[in-house]
Amino acid sequence: MAHAHINLVGFLLSFGYGIIHKLWLEQPNPTIARIQFIVQQAASVAMFAGLFLLYGNFAPADRLDPILGIASISILVSALLMLYMVLKANVVKA
Repeated sequence: MAHAHINLVGFLLSFGYGIIHKLWLEQPNPTIARIQFIVQQAASVAMFAGLFLLYGNFAPADRLDPILGIASISILVSALLMLYMVLKANVVKA
């Protein structure tokens, strides 16, 4: 299960964000882009570590649930920041 999360969040979602930056965003707001990147990477690391600890039986679920919840919400916030940048983009790259 952790393997699927690592692939989806760590690779596929980050790859999708890179494609969006390359193809659709001409000049995104650098502050929002930096915040979006940092939130995505920090949430990904927190999720990977939490799932590793959970599925490896290194820590009980009741101690990891808050960490995994915050990581999941942070990944959603990152996606919403990307959506905001796409919707605010005036010009699409040609």
